[in-house]
Amino acid sequence: MDVIPDHYMDYRRTSYAEALQCHDFDLSIPHQHHSFDRRDPVVNIKGSKVKHVTRETQYLPIDNVGLFAFVYITWLSPLIKKSFKMGLTANDLWQCGKSDSAEYHGLRFERLWKDELEKRGREKSSLFTVFIRFIKFHISLSIVFLLIFNTTLVCLTVTIFHILKYIQGSETNLPYALGLCFTMLALEAMRSAMNALNFNHTYRVGMRLRSAILVAIYSKVLRIRNLQDQTIGQIINLCANDTQRIFDAINMGVFAVTGPTLGIAMVIYSYILLGPAALIGATVFFLAWPIQVIFGKLISKFRINTVKITDRRVRMTNEMILSIALIKMYAWDHLLTKKVQEIRNTERTFLEKAGYLCSANVFINPIVQVLSVFLTFLVHVLTGNELTAATWYYHENNL
Repeated sequence: MDVIPDHYMDYRRTSYAEALQCHDFDLSIPHQHHSFDRRDPVVNIKGSKVKHVTRETQYLPIDNVGLFAFVYITWLSPLIKKSFKMGLTANDLWQCGKSDSAEYHGLRFERLWKDELEKRGREKSSLFTVFIRFIKFHISLSIVFLLIFNTTLVCLTVTIFHILKYIQGSETNLPYALGLCFTMLALEAMRSAMNALNFNHTYRVGMRLRSAILVAIYSKVLRIRNLQDQTIGQIINLCANDTQRIFDAINMGVFAVTGPTLGIAMVIYSYILLGPAALIGATVFFLAWPIQVIFGKLISKFRINTVKITDRRVRMTNEMILSIALIKMYAWDHLLTKKVQEIRNTERTFLEKAGYLCSANVFINPIVQVLSVFLTFLVHVLTGNELTAATWYYHENNL
């Protein structure tokens, strides 16, 4: 290979024709001809060799990695190491693959919506049904992962309960003890893998649906001549907040499906171990749910009010920008600025109230757990039963 001139070393200044001059390539050979991408050539320079890499090698490698790399995200380690040692540029980042691209999923979402319109008509068509059809296969996989996770969690808790019970006893059975330890290790590895699989999968599915919705909104805005009764603030809120809520619903919605099965299994086994005292803790949890539902409705109400006020503020700001010359001529800038500030203060008040309720809702969970365990153990001891370390561990981890 010839010596590479200095002005060819920076690939950002190297054209496709110039890059060809650096190599003794015969373009009549198929495998050499297809090693170039005329649209976006990328040159990877190492030592005195110049290697052209197509954009296909720059795609996100998540679809081409093994199960272990997908579960524990080890495919991201080289990029993290490079960012730590040398820092990253835009050329170091991967492009989104076809399976995750907004264009692909936008077209898929549009096709599903057209099918829904043909089957039910415009009046009876349901956007929620389209959402379910869009994600039903992947969400089913996530539910299976989470059910396996819940099963391993129950089995792991029971295994540790028997380990503690064995430690408290006086008998020695080495094969039984080793069997319990290896079972605990295997269940913990399975639990960790299923938890990682569930979150990795649901995050990816949520991102795909969110991208498809954003593409649909963008296409609709481009097709219409005016927004009619919609405002710019509502469109911005739809793209920023509502799509994020859908993303969060997909990530956490699987827990609403699998959670009751785990709760019922835990209550039944706790009742077998502790008797009626176990129902005290379950009752406390069931009573906490209506409180959280009320908080959720209040948060939703405050957010709706916030959206209305935000839209009013954005609309007024746009009018001020369009009429800035007239405002300056009559010196109305201070008056209008004060008006916008008052609207902003009202908006901030609703945001603060929603934030306080979110904090209170998060704060309730650990309080309910501690109160449930305390009341359960209190009733268990006051009724004349013995409280052992194994029993305490099992009930503590169940709740």
